[in-house]
Amino acid sequence: MGPPLSAGAPTVDPASTDRATRRADRRADRHIVATRVARRIADHDGIITHTEAVELGMTRAAIHTRIDSGARRRLTPGVYLCGTHDLTGAARLRAAVAVHRAGADHTAAAFWHGMLDDLPAAITLSAPPTVTGRSSAPSPPTSSAGSLRPRTSRRCAGSG
Repeated sequence: MGPPLSAGAPTVDPASTDRATRRADRRADRHIVATRVARRIADHDGIITHTEAVELGMTRAAIHTRIDSGARRRLTPGVYLCGTHDLTGAARLRAAVAVHRAGADHTAAAFWHGMLDDLPAAITLSAPPTVTGRSSAPSPPTSSAGSLRPRTSRRCAGSG
């Protein structure tokens, strides 16, 4: 039998302390994830992909909760715009690049580098022929040079 408890001394249940510590750790983890996601969104004109959100620690359920609540707007499957951001030219270009896993070229690249004030209605992108996006552009024939294959140019209709 242990020493007698003095009157009025609080007793601490180790199990409840462990639960409280785990709960506090989960809250801290969620805060860290939310901070990382917010930073990514701010740095990327309000655009975040499903893959990026998961890599930053969000669960699928958390992503879908934000979509359902209006905190995120689904632009295309797997590409979202934060509800606090407008769909600017820069955001449209980032979304197109994310969807097609490609690089901006021609006038889209000129816009990105500040050479044009407005993003053209039709966005052009370039991607290796092995990249599959949501475009119906055919892959060009490959050359015998292997790594020097020609790039596919994709034209995306403007969304705003």
